[in-house]
Amino acid sequence: MINPADNILYDREQRMQYITRLQTVGKTVVVLKANIPGQDKRIKEANVLLGLISAVLPFTEIASVHRLDGTDGPCVIYVLNDPDAKKIKQQSMQIEDETPLGRFIDLDVYGFDRSANNRKDLRKCYLCNQPAFVCSRNHTHSVAELLQFIRNSVRQQIRILCQSIISDAIDDELKLNPKFGLVTPIDAGSHPDMDFHLMIKAKAAIINPLTLMFLEGYDATDYTDLFLRVRKIGYDAEETMMKATNNINAYKGLIFSLGLVVTACGYVIGHALSFSTIFDSVRIMTANIMDELTMEKGSFGLEAWKRYGFGGARQEAFLGFPTVQKALPQLKDFSQESLTMVLIKIISNCEDTVLLKRCGSLENYHIAKRKLASITRYDEQTICEVTDWCITRKISFGGSADLLVVTCFLKRIQKVYRFA
Repeated sequence: MINPADNILYDREQRMQYITRLQTVGKTVVVLKANIPGQDKRIKEANVLLGLISAVLPFTEIASVHRLDGTDGPCVIYVLNDPDAKKIKQQSMQIEDETPLGRFIDLDVYGFDRSANNRKDLRKCYLCNQPAFVCSRNHTHSVAELLQFIRNSVRQQIRILCQSIISDAIDDELKLNPKFGLVTPIDAGSHPDMDFHLMIKAKAAIINPLTLMFLEGYDATDYTDLFLRVRKIGYDAEETMMKATNNINAYKGLIFSLGLVVTACGYVIGHALSFSTIFDSVRIMTANIMDELTMEKGSFGLEAWKRYGFGGARQEAFLGFPTVQKALPQLKDFSQESLTMVLIKIISNCEDTVLLKRCGSLENYHIAKRKLASITRYDEQTICEVTDWCITRKISFGGSADLLVVTCFLKRIQKVYRFA
């Protein structure tokens, strides 16, 4: 019978041989690994830690990146075009000591002389202030205690991170001005029943439910009933929002679209999948969603589907948010210019049933879309003129605004988490 500890030792030996092959003149090798106690080093949190820490590493001269996964757990190996291993070790120690969750990872640094650059001070135990090796030697804490502490800490940190990113993404869209009839910080646009302060109330009402959807995806073992569970959270979020806004629908569409994406994002992070599988996850969750259109008796969504084949937000989700997939590479940063031009691209590419309803006819709908599509470069005067044109006609692009928030969320999550 094979001893698991022997497998771990063998895996460590194999990793060291791999590192040795990467060490060359003028290079430094850095190994990022989660510090997981016990025999099972491949727990979910190990991969989550790698994703979070990889995003904050200060290394700029990266020659290559390698990912290994064995019985000793996953690791990421960076080969740097920098021979100053001592400097890099200092940077690495700063990450270990000052970054949230840094205590749960090791950054080992190897110079060309084949040696490791080790810490001079002793790292502390997760659960007390004693040196970690003392607690390990004395078996002060059980493996189960340590693992539960790691799991709770990682889950709490990723919850805080997700909540912050959701808030920032909503603000990215909400604070944009001018904005083609949508609510801005200085005017209500084409929405006489809304203003900026009402939107802030609506936002406050939906942040926690959206974060719960993320955690529902993060905790899920598979896709079974995942959509049904988060949809229940979504319905509750709608009710809470409507109370906060005195029954004005500010963000129902966003709860649906962003809710699906944050759920999928949580699932992908929890299962150490690649970024692109977020869209695949949405497709899996919404495989039967188009059937709902036939049950919406007397709704505008049903009319748009029957008369024009417009599936709206449901169809966008059913297809894995193709409009967002196109927009994401075009969002270079969160500047006024970049956000505005991406919003225009989204308006041009998506089927916005909110716009169709406000336009009153398919002809007017296409006129409005062509008007926006004619803006091919950022020019504030032209944008203000088109915005005035939209407000005069009570036109608004609510569905497109939701997709801009989704795009901003995904762009921001890419900046703080490195997917597999």
